[in-house]
Amino acid sequence: MQNAIDACRLRKIIEKNDYDPEILIEITDNYIQFKDNGIGMNEFEIKNYFSQIGSSIFYNNKEVLSFNSIGIFGMGILSYFMICDTFEILTKKKTSNLLWFRVDKISDLNFLFYDKEFEMDQGTIVKIPINRSLHEVFNYYNLREIIKSFFVNLEVLVRIDISNILGHIASVLKFKPDFQKKDLNKLSGRIPFSLEKKPKTIEIEHLTIEEDEIEGELYTFYSLNDKGGFKSLAKYNQEIGVRVFQNNMYIQTIESKNLYVLGGYLNFKKEQLEINLNKTAFLSSLKLQEIIQNYEIQLLNKLFNKFIKSDMEENHNFSIEFYKKIFRGRSFYPNSRSVQYYDFFKETLFPYRQKFTDLNIVKLKDIIEDDDKFILAPIIGATELSNNEDLEELEKLSIKYNKNIIIPFYETLLLYLEWIYNNQYSIKILGGSSLPYLFVDTSTKNEHYKLFNEYLVLEFEDPWDQYPREDINEILFSKIIGSNNLFLCIFNEKHPLVNFLIKNENNLDEAIILMIGDFCSEIKNTDLIVNPRQLYTKYANIINQLNRKFGTDFSDELF
Repeated sequence: MQNAIDACRLRKIIEKNDYDPEILIEITDNYIQFKDNGIGMNEFEIKNYFSQIGSSIFYNNKEVLSFNSIGIFGMGILSYFMICDTFEILTKKKTSNLLWFRVDKISDLNFLFYDKEFEMDQGTIVKIPINRSLHEVFNYYNLREIIKSFFVNLEVLVRIDISNILGHIASVLKFKPDFQKKDLNKLSGRIPFSLEKKPKTIEIEHLTIEEDEIEGELYTFYSLNDKGGFKSLAKYNQEIGVRVFQNNMYIQTIESKNLYVLGGYLNFKKEQLEINLNKTAFLSSLKLQEIIQNYEIQLLNKLFNKFIKSDMEENHNFSIEFYKKIFRGRSFYPNSRSVQYYDFFKETLFPYRQKFTDLNIVKLKDIIEDDDKFILAPIIGATELSNNEDLEELEKLSIKYNKNIIIPFYETLLLYLEWIYNNQYSIKILGGSSLPYLFVDTSTKNEHYKLFNEYLVLEFEDPWDQYPREDINEILFSKIIGSNNLFLCIFNEKHPLVNFLIKNENNLDEAIILMIGDFCSEIKNTDLIVNPRQLYTKYANIINQLNRKFGTDFSDELF
């Protein structure tokens, strides 16, 4: 099919409007035959291109230098032998005589040319004997669906005929995408009848894409409960993704990193060298992800705006549902989201905001526009704030620093951290009565963005209260870095030293544990750090002890 389409497209470029491309697929009891009225081949092209592994007649055609083949470059006729041991080809070019030959599956690829008379118009016929052991391929209905699944919006007319003892069937293949219906059937077939004992209903929000270089459709599925909240469809979304096509031919399926359920297709009408969609590398890339994300944002905006209200509390509750059931708000993918996504966050996140003595719900964008510096509070999981001690502490903190305090809900905490991390905003840690707070300055950037993956500890600034001393085993070996309780620990599990201590917890002797505990107490309470050199000496002693005991080679550089 790929070679037939290439042959037709190449002839169309040469002959322009004087030619109508067509492919006929015939199935009999004995063979499958692909017949196209494309460019055809002559003896030179068969010898130098068609018969050579790693070569392509369509790539090397000098008549059209800009022609972009979709044939699997590098495979060629070897791919034919995946389903047969021999096949025949009849081919005729406009300026050449008919050539009829057989290719046998032997080490040297034996080509046997027939010296027979045969009338044929310009084009090529590939005749493959039926392989009885591959019924799932050599079957009219299966073959029809296989071919339809590999192409979309194909401009070449494709007919398929079957003739056997049971009769004759003929049809024209339609390459119009019906992925939405297929994905909906997959999804609905996996969902239990209903948790509420009511008929299940699945809604669809879709986005149609029609641009000069890209066409397609994206859609997400959602279902509402009796209270208007979203039901979770995340565990039923297997095999649903975005099908990527180039020049109407299927390349691969990409799963969304941002939505729990995202289906559809994108067809790149022109070759996209920067995203590496070609015959030798069917791989996704950052550029491809960025393109998909751009359309995801448009789709999400359509869905979010469908439910947005004027009441801020309703928006707060809806935003929680949206990020719990539609958007992968709790996933942490450094550098994976575009700038447009962070703009989308600002429009769709409605956190609690403490400003001096006032506590209310505000759109994140409005908070940032009010002041480019704010404090991110560690009170997570809250949809309603009722702890008086927490509220008093937030009030004191806001008054002391004269800043807004953002209180994120549980499902979106990592989105805030990701946004801060990827934008490299300047941060400081503020001490709290039990947990640290994050002071963020969105107007400046500095090296503190490394806190998520490189530093051993975070730098503190002006703790307004003392941390309680905690047992080292509860802090250092808690293994909670990277979880949603990130603020509960100032240590970075990805740091090689911390990672080593976690893995060798049971092999540490009491002396080393005491040294680590003493060091940790100081770095957690910056008011006690009056002699940086002394702190460095304690760290170096720990490193030296570990290197001697375990034969490691940790550096004694503190930061």
